[in-house]
Amino acid sequence: MAFRLDHVFVLTDAYDAAAGRLSEAGFTVAARRDHPGQGTANRCVFFENGYLEFLWVAGRGEVTAAITRPTELDGRSRWKDTAASPFGIALRGDSDAGGAIPFPYVPYRPAYLPEPSAILLADEPASRGAPLVFVLPPGLPAHGSGPDHACGATAVSDVVVASTVAPSVSPALTMLAQNKLCRVEVAMAPLLHIELDRGRQGRSIDLGPQTPLSIAW
Repeated sequence: MAFRLDHVFVLTDAYDAAAGRLSEAGFTVAARRDHPGQGTANRCVFFENGYLEFLWVAGRGEVTAAITRPTELDGRSRWKDTAASPFGIALRGDSDAGGAIPFPYVPYRPAYLPEPSAILLADEPASRGAPLVFVLPPGLPAHGSGPDHACGATAVSDVVVASTVAPSVSPALTMLAQNKLCRVEVAMAPLLHIELDRGRQGRSIDLGPQTPLSIAW
């Protein structure tokens, strides 16, 4: 099965501040969307070939419910205390290319998905410090539209995720590297770096430490 990067998320309590700083830098940040039954909400920044999702916990009871537990969103949202990764890497698969999902997974069926669709979550107990890798169901409509950013940024050209877990112990992270979907680097602290348009404008923004994210365009 062939894969492409659909989007990346970062869990942050400072989503308003992050969105505000990106808006000041000339990015268009979409309005809030809620995820019924999952206990999260988001705001997204769309590009030609994917998007960035600011994700946060809007309902602790739902995010800790049994149906949501496989995502580990509760622990990931408290990453400063739990050492879990606050990042997620969403993939879309081309079923016409054949082949199976090349890592162990569990199906996840949140209330907001139409039945019988399921998100396939990487299930790697030895890699809990790694970002959550998951495959979206085929036929799921894409969110948003093409970019309309005053800063002129258009497309994702590179994604680098810092993980406390070496990719070699994670089949999902190994697959990302082999397919050149995302670069994973071992580090002591989490960080997501997104490059847009190969950084041709020479501009950048760092949203740390509250939101471990940097963007260059």
